[in-house]
Amino acid sequence: MLLCTTKCFSQWTTLNIPSSGRYDDVFFINDYVGWAAGGPSTEIYKTTNGGSNWTLQYTSGKYLRCIEFATPTLGFCGSLDSSFYKTTDGGNTWTDIANTITPKPPGICGLSAPTSNVIYGCGIWSFPAYLIKSIDGGNTWTTIDLSSLANALVDVHFINADTGFVSGMANPATQGGIILYTTDGGNTWVIKHKTMTAQDYIWKLQTPDGLHYYGSVEALPATGNVRIVKSNDSGSTWTTIIIKNTYSYIQTIGFLNTLKGWTGGNSTLFETIDGGINWNSITVGSAYNRFFKINDNLAYLSGDKIYQYKDENINGIIDTKPFDEIHSLNVSPNPTNNFINIEMTIHNKTNCKLQLYSSEGKLIQSIYDGQIEKGTKQFSIQSEKIPPQTIYLILKTNEGLVYRKIIKI
Repeated sequence: MLLCTTKCFSQWTTLNIPSSGRYDDVFFINDYVGWAAGGPSTEIYKTTNGGSNWTLQYTSGKYLRCIEFATPTLGFCGSLDSSFYKTTDGGNTWTDIANTITPKPPGICGLSAPTSNVIYGCGIWSFPAYLIKSIDGGNTWTTIDLSSLANALVDVHFINADTGFVSGMANPATQGGIILYTTDGGNTWVIKHKTMTAQDYIWKLQTPDGLHYYGSVEALPATGNVRIVKSNDSGSTWTTIIIKNTYSYIQTIGFLNTLKGWTGGNSTLFETIDGGINWNSITVGSAYNRFFKINDNLAYLSGDKIYQYKDENINGIIDTKPFDEIHSLNVSPNPTNNFINIEMTIHNKTNCKLQLYSSEGKLIQSIYDGQIEKGTKQFSIQSEKIPPQTIYLILKTNEGLVYRKIIKI
């Protein structure tokens, strides 16, 4: 632990909430009242004092990805395990409403409630790509199939009842991360951006002011850099910002204003104070996923715990523990010639993609794709036909991405 004095540059503090492995989402309805969705811990916590204290409201037994409230009492929480929860009493009780949606969604990765009656949800990071929509406060839902444009959807951001964005991975995946835009409530869509780097996701979307938009790019190690995308015209056009020319895994993105912002993943968080021209690594907890801005001086970040940023001199504690991978992945031999032995230990039931990629980001082999139970799994694959190069074993789960670099000789 590192004591943060009034000279602490980053001004982030770790809030008093139990560690979850990863809180996938945090949402505030006002300056004081907010909720956190506990990812692999399957728990929902609520605060009524701006994050100083948190109370456990619900344990779902399902991996919780996203949480959103349309009013102080009406809220929704998406899981990655075919459950979708609704509350009408501020989170005191939650009901699984997934069976009321046709087809039943396999998971909800992102939520957006532009009005008290209109709610959107999107999913899923693994497949397929769809949007669910309600115009009556979540009593009834329609499903919009977006699989012709995207392989997967992760985040959704609606400006009003009819106008908004979704982001994820394009179809085909060789065209990389994608941002789609609608002005008619999801009936028709326009492609606003593709990264054109294979297997990218545009993982999270965020805007500090409605004019400047930012998207994080979750990329494979073979890309060799860290990127985000940015728009200065309300999402009409997008440009790429290279943060670092060596690879780091990122998912979260958030800006307080056009100058100060953050992006990162696992235990690496990058900060800029000049609009993205320069970036510095700072130490603030681990396992980041969602940035949530309250105002120009206050924001929250979800991760192993919930982290709070205040743009003033404060005292607090920054959690500096190293990032511990939730799931473990081991390969042997390395370097390898004829075969690769793989052992992965899964900490909790999750959706899983275990894939082998070339150094150019081309999929070589899909080893496992589907739900997987807790425990240790072993695989052995032949590699004699793979040309000598650096290859990457990628484990993608609900909890994020783990990879191992393998030298093929």
